[in-house]
Amino acid sequence: LEAVRDRIAEGTPPSSIYETLGTRPVLLAAATAWTELGEPAAAVDILRRASFVANGMQPYEPERLAMIARGAAAAGNNAEAIEAARAYLGFRRHADPELQGEVDEIRALLAELGG
Repeated sequence: LEAVRDRIAEGTPPSSIYETLGTRPVLLAAATAWTELGEPAAAVDILRRASFVANGMQPYEPERLAMIARGAAAAGNNAEAIEAARAYLGFRRHADPELQGEVDEIRALLAELGG
């Protein structure tokens, strides 16, 4: 995890990490691991720097934004958490019923942060 984070921070992504949508789940898993290790700032750093858009497709962008909102809030970066939460809610304004729990969670986080 540290090697991935360091290479992203240096601007040298490991083996075309930005180039295919297939690597996005790996980045999400790495961010989840950092969060579970009590390092939300490291998780946010990975998610902030990595592009989740390829060929005009954004299948992981809402998940990335939700993780940034949670992680930034946990790391004390309220401005970034608010920005990510608002962007997430924009993506999910017409969310399917099975996503409503996460939408409600992010909406509550946004309210808690005063956004």
